[in-house]
Amino acid sequence: MAINAAHIATLSGAKLLGSQEASFTQFAFDSRRIHSAQRTCFIALKTEFADGHRFIDSAISRGATTVICSHAKYAQEYPSVAFIIHPEPIEVLKSWGAEQRAQLPGDVLAITGSNGKTVVKEWLYELLGAPEEVHRTHASFNSVLGVPLTLSALESKHQSAIIEVGIDRPGQMKSHAKLVQPTLGIFTTLGDAHGEHFENDHKKFQEKWKLFSSCRCLVLSRESFDLAVALKLPIPARTMIWGKGEALDPENIPQWPFEGEYQIANAMAAVGGALLLGVTMEDIQRRLALLQPLEMRMQLRGAKDGGYLLEDTYSSDLNSLRWALEELASSAPTEKKWAVLSHMGNQERTAQAKELVKSYALDRVWWVEQPEDVPELTASFAGLDLSKITVLVKGQRAFKLEQFAATLQDQYHSTWAEVNLSAMRRNLQKFKKVLNPKTKLMAMVKAGSYGSGTLEVARWLQSLHVDYLGVAFAQEALSLRAQGISMPILVLNVDALQMPMLAAAGTEVELFSRHQLDHWLSVKRNEVLKVHLKINSGMNRLGFAPEAVSDLLKELVNYSSVEIVGVFSHLAAADNSSKDTFTKQQLEVFEKVSAQVKAQFPAAVSHVLNTHGIHRFSDAQNDMVRLGIGLYGAGTYKGIEPLEEVISWKCKVSQVSTLEKGDFVGYGLAFKAEKTMKYATLPVGYADGLSRALSAGKGRVFINSESCSILGRVCMDMCMVDVTALKVQAGDEVEILGSNQNSTELAAAAGTISYEVLTGIGPRIPRLYLKD
Repeated sequence: MAINAAHIATLSGAKLLGSQEASFTQFAFDSRRIHSAQRTCFIALKTEFADGHRFIDSAISRGATTVICSHAKYAQEYPSVAFIIHPEPIEVLKSWGAEQRAQLPGDVLAITGSNGKTVVKEWLYELLGAPEEVHRTHASFNSVLGVPLTLSALESKHQSAIIEVGIDRPGQMKSHAKLVQPTLGIFTTLGDAHGEHFENDHKKFQEKWKLFSSCRCLVLSRESFDLAVALKLPIPARTMIWGKGEALDPENIPQWPFEGEYQIANAMAAVGGALLLGVTMEDIQRRLALLQPLEMRMQLRGAKDGGYLLEDTYSSDLNSLRWALEELASSAPTEKKWAVLSHMGNQERTAQAKELVKSYALDRVWWVEQPEDVPELTASFAGLDLSKITVLVKGQRAFKLEQFAATLQDQYHSTWAEVNLSAMRRNLQKFKKVLNPKTKLMAMVKAGSYGSGTLEVARWLQSLHVDYLGVAFAQEALSLRAQGISMPILVLNVDALQMPMLAAAGTEVELFSRHQLDHWLSVKRNEVLKVHLKINSGMNRLGFAPEAVSDLLKELVNYSSVEIVGVFSHLAAADNSSKDTFTKQQLEVFEKVSAQVKAQFPAAVSHVLNTHGIHRFSDAQNDMVRLGIGLYGAGTYKGIEPLEEVISWKCKVSQVSTLEKGDFVGYGLAFKAEKTMKYATLPVGYADGLSRALSAGKGRVFINSESCSILGRVCMDMCMVDVTALKVQAGDEVEILGSNQNSTELAAAAGTISYEVLTGIGPRIPRLYLKD
């Protein structure tokens, strides 16, 4: 649908400059997701972390035909582009979204709660039969920006909508409710998310409840209903309560496709929503069997031959296809891009999809016409080399393209790690909140980005405009440069022999010893070696003694092949309050030496604070800080909002067996059953990073959120756990790290630290990269 720039400017009372005839088909708030094939309106938003006006040039160079911003100065530079000028650009988007909402003829079902919103929305859509005339929120676009973006995408073909709505602080929901004007509602759960911004859970519940002020019907659990009554909140005339003994009783569903309480709770909310939207219970029960966990949504993982696989095989409609193509265009780690796509259900939609795909000029595209064609497709791909290629696999559920995608994966292993890049971004923002506006930030990506994967994390951080990356060894830096990472990189632990390669690659190096410098100066150099001078302020690991710095600086002034671009040190005990006297002494030493360096090299960047230092010694931010373990969500830090662990580690049950009294299990006969019991064998062992110190019940995993102790010894590739009290079968998912057990807790059980747990997750464990 073409949107006229003049029309939405008039709607919001904005001023239109430049092209008066411009139109576009979609909005974008991230210039990297703009593609010249799609007429796009770029919204230059200003947040506490970034100013979108900085990326207007980039947006236009990528093909934006319209820009919504608050500054008129850009219009003179680009007369052929339409500029909609408004002091609050997001208000223009809201005005358009409100008009689209007003024209929708049918119901709007709004979903809110602390957890499960996206799952409930997607499952509800499946229970409706995935109709094209029902619009729904893309992914988890439920924020202050996501809600108006969702409404802005409504079209004349849509008869009703499912809108996901989230808040993270008081005062937000009233604005959402006014914009969405829902007629039906679902409340999922009340949980811990964003609790730091609310006085208590009751206040959070009351804020979320404001969404339902215009609803005539509501779906919720008995627990949530009772809380609403207790808080004397207005309740719609019709409520559909689910729970044991209620009108919607999970026990009345004859067969669930899953067993976990959390999944059943989400499914019951979706069932209630489907009933409100007119689906019969007969159709609902038939479609329930098709519901799948959302793991099949937009995952980037390694493929065979060193390529990449971008997998989204849960569903496929024109809107989600467009988002997948944008993700492929903006985030693929390779230059070559392929796509394997299913037909869309009818000829008209498939033709529209083919036109959309054609506009992205992919290198190769396969269209799967019938599910029966998948085996032939699989056979044809067996002989293809996927090196330096990213393959998008996206299709409707009936095609079961996840089975085809599994054949493209790099060495299948039923143990895997999920890396939530969106959680990493949020962690980064939480630390940035406590930094001075001009303080730079170096993100540490050494040791495989603390187990998360160096290249993929580096690409993500570069896209977030982080100032620096920090690595431990030359090979890490050279590999990143070879694969397109162009941002500044500091290399620690540099061998003198590697300095020429690093200088040629444009990286910066740690200069900690006289022998490094002597080697560099021993021959005439064409390159300039950019160094960060390492000061030994008391940790006594590496670095120049403070008293040696003055003479060193006098000498370096005479050499054109060496440039001091930074000065830094390491704190030995920033996390230990009992050692604060020593830490303060280190900071004093560094401050004096840093001043010496800056006197002769004023542009040198000074940095000394690590993750713990950032929150405990914020007065010593200097020019830059180094964020390590905190970026990946491990630990808690006073003054920093609660973090999200970036890595989840999972596997699947290989086998379930029984031990009789007196039976042994595992090497060394280390465990002897004192009674009849049931145990599960898991495909994960110490070669994968599951410490042998977790043997003999010291460690545990979780199945269906229930704790299962490790029996006997952890083996190289396997371990056994007690599942006596559980209903478990082969193929069930197991959580090693996740919502039930974080890296700090697992480390405590193994007698180590979270750093070792995360960096120890083995290289044979495939990483899946997610954006929620």
